[in-house]
Amino acid sequence: MVKILHLFGPVNLPRQPEIEACSGVVWNTLQLAKIQKQRGHEVTIAAPSTVSWQAHWRSIKLVGISHQSWARTRVGHHSLDMRQPLANMLYTLSHRFDIVHTHKESYVRCLAGGARIVHADSDPLVHPGGVVSTAAQQADFTTINRFADAIVAVSQYVARQYQVAYPFTIPIHVVNNGVDTHQFDASQYLLQRLHWRQQWHVTSDDDPVFLYCGALIEQKGVLNLVQAFAHLHQALPEAHLVIVGSGALWTGRPVADGVLQDIARQSSCTSHIHLLGAYGHRVLPQIYAAIDVVVVPSMLPEASPLVILEAMASTKPIIASDVGGIPELVRNIGTLVPVGSIEALSEAMKRLALNPELRRAQGTLGRRVSLSRTWDKNEQSIRTIYRELLYRTRPRRLTELIRRRMGAGDTGCK
Repeated sequence: MVKILHLFGPVNLPRQPEIEACSGVVWNTLQLAKIQKQRGHEVTIAAPSTVSWQAHWRSIKLVGISHQSWARTRVGHHSLDMRQPLANMLYTLSHRFDIVHTHKESYVRCLAGGARIVHADSDPLVHPGGVVSTAAQQADFTTINRFADAIVAVSQYVARQYQVAYPFTIPIHVVNNGVDTHQFDASQYLLQRLHWRQQWHVTSDDDPVFLYCGALIEQKGVLNLVQAFAHLHQALPEAHLVIVGSGALWTGRPVADGVLQDIARQSSCTSHIHLLGAYGHRVLPQIYAAIDVVVVPSMLPEASPLVILEAMASTKPIIASDVGGIPELVRNIGTLVPVGSIEALSEAMKRLALNPELRRAQGTLGRRVSLSRTWDKNEQSIRTIYRELLYRTRPRRLTELIRRRMGAGDTGCK
């Protein structure tokens, strides 16, 4: 048995994951942790929180780590904020994890564990929350290279970005995200498909329904999608657009529902745009089954969007921006469009709307590819990396010396 901690930066870590909505990064980790628990390991998932809390999901411990409010001071003209790093260090010191698998690279400096892994699920050179200086980026890379034992990148694109950004001496592994192909098998949701389409007032099963599923932020391209759909609706008034998500799921500039409705109202297609809000993964497979095409109009170089894998598993064709790690998933099974081109996006939507045979062909191909992207295979790759790291001798680190002085024993590799 291996004792594993998955540690996030500031995210919404749900206490009831299948009911509450969460980001793709969090859901991916929950699925990996579920398989790890089935393999007999002790697994904890933690994230910063304003108050300490603890819950359990499928025998996995979910933890909110509250910061140490006093651990902030000024050194000259600079503010030194150690509130969350210190809380993380104390938590890892007290629990003696064999593996600390962090999704927040700057945390790795203050983590105690037999092996420390940085999970790279985004482009390290792009920060949706704002501009980060080159000096700050290089400082983060130096920290990773010094204190982490390995980087796990979720796509070839992300791995290349790390390799270009800094001369890392630690290994960079590529482990693709997975998907639950059974949960997203659309053939088991035929009645739910009928129910949802009735809710949206889709009058015929031949009427095309497009889906956007994700954070409602500008960088995800949702404004462009609504404008592209408005153009499409003029030619195909029977088409519908379903939008699932909220602005709270991701870092970035939120898009208010009213803005989307205003665009729709100007084009007289308000009744054909359905804003559903955020849903958990107990309901999402039903929504995928009820639609005909999934659209991922991202303006950002995303690493490996979960929505694409879920669309593939649901036998749905995909239209997506040609940026970041998206082409690795979509190039041979779907339609890629130039980033930010409303005209190209609208034309791609029209092409699939008018060609049900093409929709079926692309969806079937995507389903076939998804069967090679299961969470079991993802966990097998991660397990191989863990095994390699746990048997590698590593130098002592500051946190390990602190543990010795606290009388907690050694933290060497097992």
